[in-house]
Amino acid sequence: WWRFQYRYLCRKAKHFVAISEFTKRELVEILGLKPEQISVVPCAAAAQYVPVENEQKRSEIRTRYDLPEQYLLFVGNQNPRKNLNRLLLAYDRAVETENLSHHLVIAGEQGWKFNREACLAPIQNRDKVHFIGFVPDEDMPALYSAATLFLFPTLYEGFGIPVLEAQLCGTPVLTSHCTSLPEVGGDAAIYVDPYQVEDMAQGIGKALQNPAYLQGLIQKGFENAKRYSWVNSAQLLNEIIEKVVSV
Repeated sequence: WWRFQYRYLCRKAKHFVAISEFTKRELVEILGLKPEQISVVPCAAAAQYVPVENEQKRSEIRTRYDLPEQYLLFVGNQNPRKNLNRLLLAYDRAVETENLSHHLVIAGEQGWKFNREACLAPIQNRDKVHFIGFVPDEDMPALYSAATLFLFPTLYEGFGIPVLEAQLCGTPVLTSHCTSLPEVGGDAAIYVDPYQVEDMAQGIGKALQNPAYLQGLIQKGFENAKRYSWVNSAQLLNEIIEKVVSV
């Protein structure tokens, strides 16, 4: 049904909108669309994502979710493309090789085809892993802000809004070197191979051993996130619609 639907849409649609240059390339390569048929209108993060520097608010978040003083954060639905099985192994290895005291916090709903117990089975430091489930929007800026490092080594993203959310909250980002993520993160992130546990573990260790480097990423993150705005994207989409309907 999906194959039929996409073939039908490719024949009938006048124009296509992609959320990233990566997605545009996929539309060309997989569906055979012409590049001139596709416009890119990027996503953005919500205006609420700003640094929460008030220590009392950070402390309240840690208390609410029973979190330690220092933690690494992952945000996302728990499904296979989020790569949590390798992330857990990489974190576990980093704890052992780098003697990390940081815990790992995983925020997000239980997804399809994800077996938490199976993923945790080989983890030696599972007592340092916190699955806190769904977090309401109003808590997210403080959760990001209180994290030492945001980890997002997913296998596939059409855009990757959490990267921008973390950057806007002043949290350095470690993410994948593939799909749309380098495009979104710019020069303000640490990039790793999401299929290589050792590469991820080394990336985590290297980042946490160099506070000056992390501080530089924070400043670059603020600048990078300025490239994206829902207002600008809405205006761009409106211009595309007006152009297409006038033809």
